[in-house]
Amino acid sequence: IPGGTDSPPHLPPWGNTDFLINELNTDTPGAAEDGEYIELWHPSGRRVSLQGIWILLFSAHNNKPYREISLSGHFTTSKGYFLLGSDRLVPAPSLRLPPNTIQNGPDAVALYRSPFGPPSAGQRGIPTKGLLDAVVYRQRGSDQEAQELSKALTPGQLPLLEDPEVLPGDEALSRCRGLYPYDLSAFSVAPPTPLRENSCPRPPPAPEGVVISEVASSHWTNHSQQRAFVELHGPPMMNLRGLVLSVFDQERTGTVIALPLTGYIDRDGFYMIGNVTGADQTFPEGSTVPVRGAVVLCYDLFSVCRAGTALTNSSLRDVLVFSENRQLLSSLSTSRGRQVMPALRSVEDGPVSLSRCSCCEVRSSSSWTSSSPTPHSTNLCPSSAFSSQIDLCLGPLSSDWYGQSGDCSGLIHRKRVAEVADYLEQRCHCGISALYLQGANFSCVSGWLRVWGNIQALSDHQKALIIQTSHMNPSSAETDVCSSPTTGRYTGAASALGLQIGLIVAVLLLLGLGAALFTYFYRRRRPLDYYTMELSEHAEGLSDL
Repeated sequence: IPGGTDSPPHLPPWGNTDFLINELNTDTPGAAEDGEYIELWHPSGRRVSLQGIWILLFSAHNNKPYREISLSGHFTTSKGYFLLGSDRLVPAPSLRLPPNTIQNGPDAVALYRSPFGPPSAGQRGIPTKGLLDAVVYRQRGSDQEAQELSKALTPGQLPLLEDPEVLPGDEALSRCRGLYPYDLSAFSVAPPTPLRENSCPRPPPAPEGVVISEVASSHWTNHSQQRAFVELHGPPMMNLRGLVLSVFDQERTGTVIALPLTGYIDRDGFYMIGNVTGADQTFPEGSTVPVRGAVVLCYDLFSVCRAGTALTNSSLRDVLVFSENRQLLSSLSTSRGRQVMPALRSVEDGPVSLSRCSCCEVRSSSSWTSSSPTPHSTNLCPSSAFSSQIDLCLGPLSSDWYGQSGDCSGLIHRKRVAEVADYLEQRCHCGISALYLQGANFSCVSGWLRVWGNIQALSDHQKALIIQTSHMNPSSAETDVCSSPTTGRYTGAASALGLQIGLIVAVLLLLGLGAALFTYFYRRRRPLDYYTMELSEHAEGLSDL
């Protein structure tokens, strides 16, 4: 990439996505019409060559291009923008057009990659080979005059209206809600911003009470029928406008899916996104939930949500991170807790999903567990119906445990049940999370963690795995440490230290008492001689005087 620069932080590289039409101003105030322009953008946000790229301007009167413009030899700016427009446009365009070149409509602008000549040269009618993006637009009263252009370039969609009554002064059609080509719903009427970030209208008030309920990836099982999906849960018939679902892959920089949500939560409180039966919205073609990554429910400008960096508490409505990638975790820094990893062993057979249990807070890793998928129905959560009695004694882990150097005492002192659950899961690998330990007790002596009491499970299969772990034969060292746990729900190293100090004080008191008794009895057995008595009496007489 000649003269390329690093991608700015708010614009991540976007995989294989090609050039897009980013902004279009076809009708400026006044008779001169010398402020019209077409702005292109490459989602990498970098300086990129436009070799082989063509723009065709179509007229709806004959469905033929009235101008074909080759952009070969040009480059985008360092932020990925390219501007062509009228002479007097400020900032100056990279490619100047005579005044009144771009017609007011009904017409269309189409973008092509055609390295061997104009796109119309080898195709009859409206060319579609090599089409990268297109916008069909109109004026008031011309709704039906661009049907052929719409059918070929933006099928199933109505032409856009650059409505002069929306804003005072000049206005443009700006890409605000998506980076998918030929998607006219991504555009809004907005103030012109050539070579700058689009000035999009703020989304409506955020839908309250909508959370990520369940996430499944087709990679989390060997089951051939598993499909990836994201399930949301919220108040029935809640309008989702303004929310954006973003999906991140730890193996790829940036967002792999950024989907503005449309429609409503159903009457049962569910909304499904994915290529599954009964989905309310589908993933873009070729996109899916990755093996390791994150799913984010965002409320903000689309450009902010798609970047996924520096999200505020108000814009980050919910998040699920299933990745060990520290950079991904830090980019979603407003999330509470840590990542949640799918435990395939927790399900006996078939696909696995990550499910939120309704008892828990939003954006918390303690809210999630691995289970069988339950699209459009209540999630499977740990239940007392599958509880069992356990009595585990676990030695220090070989690696540091959240800064505790393998010692569990810090976990018990702060009553961090989620970390105790993680500690257990390292040994069991059966899907244990904080949800399972609501009836359990913990103690820690000399770095050994003891867990006893009731532990819940999802099924008889998972219950059997937990019982199997609890029946592991402890070593002699474990038996000595865990044989007499201190009573109470949480005990730790501090209580053990207090016991040691108490024993030392008791020993010192006993030694002092023994010395006093020895002196007393020794003097009784050996009375003073006459001479000593006489001196004592003489001294008493002198004191009386």
